[in-house]
Amino acid sequence: MTFLQIVELEIDAGRYAEAQALEVEWWTRTEGERTVIRNTWCQDHSDPDHYFTIVEFRSYAEAVRNSELPATHGFALRMEQVARSVRYVDLDVLDTRES
Repeated sequence: MTFLQIVELEIDAGRYAEAQALEVEWWTRTEGERTVIRNTWCQDHSDPDHYFTIVEFRSYAEAVRNSELPATHGFALRMEQVARSVRYVDLDVLDTRES
């Protein structure tokens, strides 16, 4: 079953580039190890300091494996220093429809 993690972040707009640099570094450091299928960054249209990442995995087990990577742990700690707040929401995907 596909598993999604939504990460909600409050980041001062001026620090977004710093958050993105951390993301790029993590993608480089986890090449060949990470289990993320897709990661999408979104910005709240009405609140430019409010961001979401939607991280897709093949399963919850794959998400746990990814979370256990040392680079992932370090990335999360560093992102918490850049963001004013970070909140994680874990979702089991029940159904998907596409046009």
